[in-house]
Amino acid sequence: MAAIRRRGSCWQAQVRREGSPPVTRAYLHEAANVFLKVVRRGSPLRNWGLKLVKRIGLKKARVAVARKLATIMRCIWTDGTQFEWEPTKA
Repeated sequence: MAAIRRRGSCWQAQVRREGSPPVTRAYLHEAANVFLKVVRRGSPLRNWGLKLVKRIGLKKARVAVARKLATIMRCIWTDGTQFEWEPTKA
């Protein structure tokens, strides 16, 4: 389950074992696994995750990407923005 709390001026999401249903946690990990292994389209999140795979291994990188996905989904749900594959150029 993705537990989301406010820390200072920003929101932080954590993937925890508690909460119901525990299937949500499995879905986040599966989405992170697909994002790292199956999706070929590049994005800053995928590039970051692949660097983590090389540095700390697939299992820990999958958890880190799942946490970031939980944060991104929370932001999308609250303010209605869309996921951007490429960063916007200012």
